Amino acid sequence: WFRLYIVGRFLNAFVPQAGNVYRGARLKEDYQISITRYLSGFVAFTWLSTLVNLLISVGVIGAVEPDIAIGEVSGLLITAVFLAVLAFGPLVALWLIRKFDLGQGRLGWARRRLEDLLASALSITRSAKVMVRFVLAALTGLGIALSVFILSFDALGLDVTLATILLFYVILQVSTYINITPGNLGVLELGFGALGAQIGIGLVGGLLVAALVRMTSYAALLITGLALGGLKALRRLRVSDGAGQAGP
Repeated sequence: WFRLYIVGRFLNAFVPQAGNVYRGARLKEDYQISITRYLSGFVAFTWLSTLVNLLISVGVIGAVEPDIAIGEVSGLLITAVFLAVLAFGPLVALWLIRKFDLGQGRLGWARRRLEDLLASALSITRSAKVMVRFVLAALTGLGIALSVFILSFDALGLDVTLATILLFYVILQVSTYINITPGNLGVLELGFGALGAQIGIGLVGGLLVAALVRMTSYAALLITGLALGGLKALRRLRVSDGAGQAGP
C-alpha cells in the first residue's frame, strides 16, 4: 500500500491524474479490483477526508480566532461556505439530475456512477469502527500538514496565527479539486499569493510559502518515489499512452 500510494503521488506530480490511472491499473491487475470500484472508493474517501479536514478547520478557527478576515470577508465564513458546498454539492447534483430522464446513454451512466459514489461514501459513515479509524487518519494527516506550514512560516520569519495557517491549509485542500496543470503548478501559488495579500503577509509572502510547501513535497516524493519505482512506472505509463494513440 505504501508503494502504491507513493508512486501514485509521484506520477500525479508530473502528469495530471496519471497516479490515479496507475493505481487503478495496478489494483485491477494485482488484486482484481475493478476500475469502477476503485474510483468509487477513491472519490468517496477523498470527499470524506476533505470534509473532515474542513470541519476541523471551521471548529478551530471559530474557537481561536473567529474574527479573522480575508480582506473584508470573514475567513470563518469562507471556510464554512467551502465546507457546505463540498458537503451538499454532490447531493444537490444528484437531486437535480434525478429530475430528468437521462436514459441509458452517457448522462444516464454518469447519474448511476454518482449514485454509486454517494452510496459508497454513505456506507462508510454507517460503520463506527471505520469512521473512528478514518477520523484518526485524517487528524494525523492534518497534523503533518500543519507542521509543514508552521516550519515554512518560521523559516520565512513570518509570524502568523494558527487560524491563518488553517486558512492556507483550506486553500491547499480546495486546490486539489482544481487539477489543471501538472502538480497544480500555478494554481496553488495563485491561491496562496492572493490569500497572503489579503491577510497582511503580502503577495510575496504567500508565494514563498507555496514554494516551500511545494519543494518539500516534491523532495519527499522524488526520494521515495524514485526508490520505489516511480521512474519505471512513469516510463511504462508513457509507453502505454503512446501505444493507445497509435491504435485504431
